[in-house]
Amino acid sequence: MKKNNLAAYIIIAATFTFISCEWFSHSNKKQFTIVGKWKIDSVYKSGSPNDSIQYLIAAIPNDEIFKFNADSTFNRLSLKDSTTENYYLKDSVLFFKEFDNYVPYAIKIKSDSSFSFTNKDSVLFILKKQ
Repeated sequence: MKKNNLAAYIIIAATFTFISCEWFSHSNKKQFTIVGKWKIDSVYKSGSPNDSIQYLIAAIPNDEIFKFNADSTFNRLSLKDSTTENYYLKDSVLFFKEFDNYVPYAIKIKSDSSFSFTNKDSVLFILKKQ
């Protein structure tokens, strides 16, 4: 009888240990996903930007929202209009379809609710999840 109780205690202890280790090793950290609504938080240009870049930055509406969909389309939503375009994300590069080609933009994930990307003119866009 004592041997059966001892074996039962060992099995119970081993089960709790296994469950606890799996529970502690399982991370509750949210994974980054680009799918969802994102708003431009800020725009920067390093160095001394020329006039055309300054006008470009000034012309970006601060009410514009990017809605990235799971089907590799995204919508630019603003108070004036809306467009639907294509994108895909591979490694640390976000590709936007411009005319017939996909143009790469380097991205940096800051958190699950914030990321930035840099365009070909080295203008940095910081987006926050809505």
